[in-house]
Amino acid sequence: MLSALILRLVGVAPKAVVDDYLLSAESAEIIVRERLMPSPTYAHHIETLPPEVYTAEATTMHRFLSALDERFGGAERWALDHGLTPQVLDKLRAALRG
Repeated sequence: MLSALILRLVGVAPKAVVDDYLLSAESAEIIVRERLMPSPTYAHHIETLPPEVYTAEATTMHRFLSALDERFGGAERWALDHGLTPQVLDKLRAALRG
């Protein structure tokens, strides 16, 4: 979700954000097995929740982006309302877009 938020802040189209999110589906099983299961912080949750909780589906990201737009006025409005300054936003865009 953080990646999606940053991508939207720098002007990446929603469809591209969804496509990027779906790339994580390819490695989700490995991440869960090799990084999260060994962690005492996550192991218990992983064992008690259904496996689909840890999958990446397009509808999940579509719902997130829609909620961001409908409830908060988009990524930029949300970020500015929560302490991001216009100057930092400009620097972020310059750094990530060139």
